[in-house]
Parts: sequence; C-alpha cells; structure tokens
Amino acid sequence: MDLDLDAKAHLLARQDMSTLPAEPAPGLRSIVMSDGPIGVRETEWSPAAPSFETERMTVIRLRRPARMKLNVHQLGDGDRTAILVHGVMSSARTWVRVAPLLAARGYRVLMPDLRGHGASPHAASYTAEDFAGDLVESLPAGADVAIGHSLGALSLSLTVAELRPAKAVYSDPAWTIGDTAPLCDFGRRTKTMTREDIAAMNPRWALEDIGAEKADFSDWDVRVIDALPELGPRAPEHPIVPSLVQAADPSFVVSPGLAATLRHRGFEVRVVPRTGHCIHRDDLDAFMASLHGWI
Repeated sequence: MDLDLDAKAHLLARQDMSTLPAEPAPGLRSIVMSDGPIGVRETEWSPAAPSFETERMTVIRLRRPARMKLNVHQLGDGDRTAILVHGVMSSARTWVRVAPLLAARGYRVLMPDLRGHGASPHAASYTAEDFAGDLVESLPAGADVAIGHSLGALSLSLTVAELRPAKAVYSDPAWTIGDTAPLCDFGRRTKTMTREDIAAMNPRWALEDIGAEKADFSDWDVRVIDALPELGPRAPEHPIVPSLVQAADPSFVVSPGLAATLRHRGFEVRVVPRTGHCIHRDDLDAFMASLHGWI
C-alpha cells in the first residue's frame, strides 16, 4: 500500500514499530515490517528473499518527496571533481574565493544553489530530506571530494551513501543547531540589510564576500527559516566515506563535547583557530590549510 510520510509516521507510532526512524533515508523505497518483532529496513523486499521468517508481513511503499533539479554552477575543467555545498541564506556565491583555488589545483568545481537559494527555484517544503534529495538529483556520484558548509554539510551528510564522494568535508556542520529563535530572527532581518550592515557584522570578510552575501540575502526564500527547528540534531553515527569535520573557534554548532564524540565515531576533526561559522570567509588561508591532505 502507498502512504505519504505523515501517514507512515502515524503507523510507525505503534509500540512494536518504535525503533524505526521517523523519516526514511534518502532514496528508501520501502519498509518491511511484521506484526510481531520489528522488521528489517530494506530498499526492496521479495518473498523469494525474506528478511526473516514470519507468518504475516507488510511491505509499505513510500512516496519519496519530490526532488528538484538545482541550478549548478561550474568552474574549471580539471580531471578531478570537487562539490561545494553552501549553507542557509547563502548560495554558490559563498565559494567566490574558494572555487578558483580548487580549479587552479586541477578540479572541476560544481556548486549547487540549494532549493530556495540563489538561482534555484523556491519550494513549498524545506526539510533536510528535501535538501539532500535535490543534491542526489542534481550532482554526479563519485566526486573526488565534497565539501559542505553548515546546512550544506548537513545535507551532504545525508547523501554520501548515494553520491559516494571519495572524501567528505563538513565545515562547521549544522548537525546540532540548538535554539533556532535567534537565527530565525536574523533570517527575517536579512531582507533589509545593506552592504554596510554585512561589513560591520563581518569585519574580516573580503569585499567579494560582502557583495555575495548581499545578493544572497536578496535571493533566498525567507520561508526556509520555518523549517530550521526541525533540522536537527542529526550528527552521523559513523562516517560512510573518509570524513573531515572543520570546526570554528568557537563554534556554536560543534561543541567540544560533540567534537570528541565525532572523533570517537571515526571522523577527523580539525579546529580552525579564531574563526567564526563561515570559516572560509573569516580566514581563507586557514580554511585551505585545514584541508591539507583532503584536497
């Protein structure tokens, strides 16, 4: 039987189903469940190859959220591929100083605008699964490195099982946002901010970054902020591919405790001293140096 995600959530509220996730992994097409012990999650189920023996079994087909073809910018035509995914309220413009450095190293640099940002369409839904699914729909698998910042890092982490980059870098990832009220209030004010306002808040930024931020504030769909409280916490249990976490100093999303947990789970964590949430804009040289061995 076909169910949308809301209906599935109600069904999974039954006590014997409580260990299943509230949302399916991107790309999941079905869930196998029994009326007794918990079933095994699979992408497909066939009676010829059951997950376990049971007299009664239900296969629920999930209608995957509609994926969007994103606007993807490209710089360079090297033999290696780098994917750069921006954060909330931003766009591919955030990489205005990073992308040329990677292109000069022989990369073909691909930079999507997430839904509701930059030149990509606005949408009615802005869940983490939406952002992740769009990346899978719009980007090639098997990149040499994929780098995501903030929301882009969260979205990237949900796609690595399908996109399978050789390496993944999560720059101050928004896996644990905490109280989103200040961020939501800031988001609403971006629409009236001037270049002077942005420069005053970010005295270390280059003029290119200030101009890019002003353009991005004009473009983004402010309704994205309504989804922010539902995005986390989502820190991965383990890295699917070799993974680096860059943490700002101090970071409001990667606490020392989370950094220790991530190291224990198999992530490499590097703190970039005296930088804020946009590490690549606060100190480009330190950002690039932190990527040594990863690009």
